[in-house]
Amino acid sequence: MMDFSGQEAESKDIKNEDRIPKTTITGADQKSEIPIPDVSLQMKIVNVGINLPDSYPKITLEEILPPHRRLTIKTGAMEGIAVSYAQNKIQTKRPLTHILILDILNNFSLTLERVLITKAIGELFLTEIVISGPKGQKRIDARPSDALAIALYHTPEVPIMVSEEVLISRGY
Repeated sequence: MMDFSGQEAESKDIKNEDRIPKTTITGADQKSEIPIPDVSLQMKIVNVGINLPDSYPKITLEEILPPHRRLTIKTGAMEGIAVSYAQNKIQTKRPLTHILILDILNNFSLTLERVLITKAIGELFLTEIVISGPKGQKRIDARPSDALAIALYHTPEVPIMVSEEVLISRGY
């Protein structure tokens, strides 16, 4: 595969109990963590590139813990470049949209918790970013490429989680 960056993303070490993401529920006087219902597994981006003669980039994710399954997501040319920039922490003279989003989150005391790839329908992957703040936690619909670029630009990088259902149906 021809690689935009020539480098692999570094992975974070996680423990087995960290494989299932948790969400915080805030009540009147209490705060508790409960597992998100769907089983999701943490992954890392290992490549953003083009398989010739294809004309569109593919983002390849790999499961952090064994069995190290992979998932490939097709994306547009500009989106692939944006993810590659994020993967390599390339700074531009003016902020890209993904940096702008992170600046907005930071300025409003919101925290990017994780990226969730929840479902695959045909070539489409349903993806959400999970954001928390003073009013609780919200899941926001996003394109996979945008969510992945935001996750990679975030310091420290946030977990990229893929549902077991998606890995079973689309992983290899």
